[in-house]
Amino acid sequence: MASFQLILVLISINLSTVVFCEFGDLRCKCICPKEKNNTSNIFVVNTITQPDDCNCENVVKRSENFCLKCECKFEARNSLLIKVIIIFVLSTIVFLYVYMVVVFVQSKCKSSKLSVTSDEMQAKLKEPVVKLKYTPITNLYRKITDWQNTVDEQRVRVYGNKELLS
Repeated sequence: MASFQLILVLISINLSTVVFCEFGDLRCKCICPKEKNNTSNIFVVNTITQPDDCNCENVVKRSENFCLKCECKFEARNSLLIKVIIIFVLSTIVFLYVYMVVVFVQSKCKSSKLSVTSDEMQAKLKEPVVKLKYTPITNLYRKITDWQNTVDEQRVRVYGNKELLS
């Protein structure tokens, strides 16, 4: 339980630092051909807030001949939605881990005795079958009850008498 609390504290510290940081949801990205003296051909500016201002002259600030070869795109993202989705995914993972631990603990605490007579499904299958005229359906019911009786006998032999393949 202490490790679970530690995980929650670390997640809350991480989220609080993310909340106080400023991220640009709007940006202008220009991709230009590489020049010999430049190591990068991608120019990104976060200060442009209007799609109309996203052009090569405002971002790259080069000559018009160079700007003819560039392609500029205005990009917008919703960082709040991204944060909410990440928090949801993390909380789902934490919930599944907690559920896995609870199931594991319950399976260790619960006795694993097998009972021949306490199986609810077998009790339902043992209910008497309504006798009808001899039809293929009644023949099927008879075969099912015979099979159930055989399974019951085998279960008693295996679990009760500890006999196999007899």
